[in-house]
Amino acid sequence: MFAESGVEVGIFEAGIGGRLDATKTLEPELTLLTSIGADHEELLGAEPAQRLHEKAGVVPEGGKLIASSLGEELDEDLRKFARAREIDLTILDLPEINPEAPAYHVANEALARAGAAAILGTTAPGIELTHTEGRFDCGTVHGVPFIADVAHNPTAWEAFLDAVPDGTYQGVVSISAPRPPDELAATLARHAELFDTVITTNLTVRPAQNPLDLAAAISQQGVEAIAIADPHIAFEDALDRCRNMGLPLLVLGSNYLVVDFLAWVSKVGQTR
Repeated sequence: MFAESGVEVGIFEAGIGGRLDATKTLEPELTLLTSIGADHEELLGAEPAQRLHEKAGVVPEGGKLIASSLGEELDEDLRKFARAREIDLTILDLPEINPEAPAYHVANEALARAGAAAILGTTAPGIELTHTEGRFDCGTVHGVPFIADVAHNPTAWEAFLDAVPDGTYQGVVSISAPRPPDELAATLARHAELFDTVITTNLTVRPAQNPLDLAAAISQQGVEAIAIADPHIAFEDALDRCRNMGLPLLVLGSNYLVVDFLAWVSKVGQTR
């Protein structure tokens, strides 16, 4: 369909891994590798190096790969992988961090620009990657500031919460089943200073981990949590708590939760 429509450059996501992902049949001209998240471990492996090999496995022999730096050890592992398969590898230096943007935004923008330059022969001047809906999405709803991010695995939760400005927030979280509640609970506990209270809730488009179980797991880690099954009621309750206590709002845990939240915000009125 893309070819018949005259598309000159198509961008496809390798949804799970790469070595066994359907996108491998495309034999891509260029592959971009952003990070090695702790996700789909039952398929890709528990160790970062295992997941790296699975993800890099989407690159055909003799292909071209541009990667964000993954740290000294994994970068060297990737170089060995590329040499064995005669892959033309470029590992980008860590870009200068913009204090006004999350580190993962800065790294991903640098990777996107490097990919554009490699395929189009241009640095794509005039393209401003200032806002991506759902990624560190900042705005206000009825006067309450919020930050929402589609981070949906432990690596992404950690990166998001590391980037959140210091302060105290009201949280709303949910995770899709069957992801273990303990993973999110442990991440929130490491950033307990950010949260006054966390509300756990459901998702509207797919099964979620039971909010009661998730709230129990979070509470056991020392972070106050309550369960509200209906996400729209959860958002309303969180908004009331924010108003009463003068707190901003954090929404994270599942990309589906952020879709629900932003849809709700668009109905009740917002600014970004």
